[in-house]
Amino acid sequence: MKIAEALDIMWSANQQGDHFPDALRGKLSLDEGCAVQLGMLARRVEGGETQAGWKIGLTSPAVREVFGADAPVFGYLLERGIYPAGHAFDFDAMQVPCVESELCITMGSHLQGPGITRDAVLDALASVAPSYEILERRADLRADLALGIADNVLQMGFVTGQDVKPFPRELDLSGIEAEILTNDQTFLKCVSRDVIENQLDSIAWLANKLAEFGKSVEAGQRIMSGSYYPPNPVNKGEQWNTSFSGVGQVAVSFV
Repeated sequence: MKIAEALDIMWSANQQGDHFPDALRGKLSLDEGCAVQLGMLARRVEGGETQAGWKIGLTSPAVREVFGADAPVFGYLLERGIYPAGHAFDFDAMQVPCVESELCITMGSHLQGPGITRDAVLDALASVAPSYEILERRADLRADLALGIADNVLQMGFVTGQDVKPFPRELDLSGIEAEILTNDQTFLKCVSRDVIENQLDSIAWLANKLAEFGKSVEAGQRIMSGSYYPPNPVNKGEQWNTSFSGVGQVAVSFV
């Protein structure tokens, strides 16, 4: 199937609230899914939306194995999807809402792949903030990952806490300890290196992958750099709070 045809199908289906159209199920490769996703982004920007940055998913070998993937995936962030720390989401207005605890990293300079390395990423960072990615489980990504990529990897929005800036070069991203609470009860305690790949490497991958599609990571863009756990469905009335050592904490609720 040609990308232009797939994009038209995806765009038309989205306007009707269908994010996984039957006409595209099993029809796209992973790179074709990326191309359709970027085409959707271009149409949204042409329609007046503003891109805020990028998200990176499947940032651990264990999670990639579950999805049958051999590399991470990317999606885009929109300005209308930015929410402040402590935001209360209307649970009933969402489609199977999920949360992921992540670090949101803001770029200070441009990164153009290929050939981007960890050191180049570190030199380009402006700040880091505790955050949540907010997803809507519109379908099962494991059933058709390529179509899930075309649908922007379930992205709905993101919540960010206070930025730490300038980015502390001495911060050991692999050693960050995260404590995640749900309604003041421990949901998970973990160390970054045990559950996620180094975020510098993930951002380098992003810049190099985007280059394959003629795209780059721009100064000022925010990067959701990978979740500390798989997407977790939330319940109405829950409050979530995550603390990242050396970075800070962030909260969100669903009412």
